[in-house]
Amino acid sequence: MTSETAWILTILVSYLIVGYFISKYVSKLILNKNRVLKLLILSLIYAIFFGVGIAGNDGEPGFGFPAPNGIAIYLMASIGFMDGVLTGLKILCAWWVAIFISMLIKSNLRLRKHQPHNSL
Repeated sequence: MTSETAWILTILVSYLIVGYFISKYVSKLILNKNRVLKLLILSLIYAIFFGVGIAGNDGEPGFGFPAPNGIAIYLMASIGFMDGVLTGLKILCAWWVAIFISMLIKSNLRLRKHQPHNSL
């Protein structure tokens, strides 16, 4: 393993660990909030840290590297590639909607499971 590969792996693992702790911290902060608002905020955090986006470089058309959404949008903004930033935001929104819907379904199923059944 080269030193560049080790450096990239260290950065990615650190990013995932930081994302995990930030999501846990935010989850504790919004523990007593409205259920749907809590799911919206958590799904956005998950989409930013754990959703996969594309980091383009405004060079060769159609070429980009897969990266977590937060890193991809930051990299494209740092080089001034605003079309890529807009694409990154669209991908982020798609992840946000998908994660929110899955979390909402899971939450509704969990609520339904714990509600008492009325039998006639």
